[in-house]
Amino acid sequence: MIPKTADIRTQIEFYAKEVSDGKMDLSAVRNKLKHQMMDLNDVTYTVNRVDKRVTRLTELKNIHQSGKTKLWIGVALLFFGCVFPFIYNVITLNKFVIAVYTFPFVLGLYLVWNGRNDMARY
Repeated sequence: MIPKTADIRTQIEFYAKEVSDGKMDLSAVRNKLKHQMMDLNDVTYTVNRVDKRVTRLTELKNIHQSGKTKLWIGVALLFFGCVFPFIYNVITLNKFVIAVYTFPFVLGLYLVWNGRNDMARY
């Protein structure tokens, strides 16, 4: 529970996490703030900021999830970009196939890097 003496920024972050996790909704936030004897303008401002922060937290969670997906696709492309040319070269002794499988390898590196950066945002 957040103390009544906490500043508005701390309250906004606390209530945004609560709303984002589904533990309460904005009307419950408004009632709690009114119960703390806040001014009506401060309550309106805080609820608006909580709503904006909840939207941003939801957006960051979606970016984090897409980063995980990019990371695993990149790892798979790296694996297949390394394993398939090696197996094919062992069987046929052909050097041309390395150029064909370089694209998935480079794309896999990019996706791993981009996915890791997306996951670090949240």
